[in-house]
Amino acid sequence: MYRIKDGALLIKITALLFFHVTAKDEICLYDIFRSAININLLLFYCFVFVLCFVLFVKT
Repeated sequence: MYRIKDGALLIKITALLFFHVTAKDEICLYDIFRSAININLLLFYCFVFVLCFVLFVKT
């Protein structure tokens, strides 16, 4: 069964992955797209997110 706590954790992980906060508390979206490693990480995370959604929310 899907719990609200799990949803909050997914939202927090998503925010940390997509938004790199610098020391000046500015959000730098371009950081994640600078290298192929980060793009592969992003694609892998999207796959994991969809898999978790299907397994935990749809059941």
